[in-house]
Amino acid sequence: MTTNKPLKVLHVVGAMNRAGTETMLMNVFRQIDRDQVQFDFISYSQEEAHYDQEIGQLGGKVIRLTKTQSVKQIMDVIKQYGPYDVVHSHTLFHCGIANLAAKLAGVKVRIAHAHTTLDKSDNLARKLYIKTMRTIIITNSTHLLACSNHAGSYLFGEKVLHKNPYSFFPNLINYSLFLEDHSLAVKRFKKAEGVRKLFSHWTYWTVHRT
Repeated sequence: MTTNKPLKVLHVVGAMNRAGTETMLMNVFRQIDRDQVQFDFISYSQEEAHYDQEIGQLGGKVIRLTKTQSVKQIMDVIKQYGPYDVVHSHTLFHCGIANLAAKLAGVKVRIAHAHTTLDKSDNLARKLYIKTMRTIIITNSTHLLACSNHAGSYLFGEKVLHKNPYSFFPNLINYSLFLEDHSLAVKRFKKAEGVRKLFSHWTYWTVHRT
């Protein structure tokens, strides 16, 4: 009897602290069927981040690396903890390093995800870096995602927005946390309105009786 192995996804992040990208990933991680999909995380922080313990409780690993520009370190992680079906990078222009490493390690699905619309890019060295890394990202990624078209344009370049494999993928929000139980709200409203009407009737009766 054979059992299906879970799909293994390696996310590349700076650190899993309470920020927009990281919180979005945790919202997904909490809701998915973890028997079917497994998340691990590469982190470039040597300190424990806000979500690290919860990741362990949910069955994931946090793998700490030290050299942000090292292709070899990421390849070693993929070989040691993989095989991974997907590498999903969230580290702005560093996505090129992560997805190049994933390609060399034989990972079939390599996602670069744009979350940022602005960065300091006013000097020549930075502009050359951006141009080079855009080329590396596009060459080594199988999928390009962005939380907005502005973010996609910044990371991948304007021309890419009208081509495959680019996709606009808004951040997920568990909106149920912000909604009240409607039945309780209705009961509160009826109670409040009932009290007001009773008070109104009592006031009317008292005034006209005297």
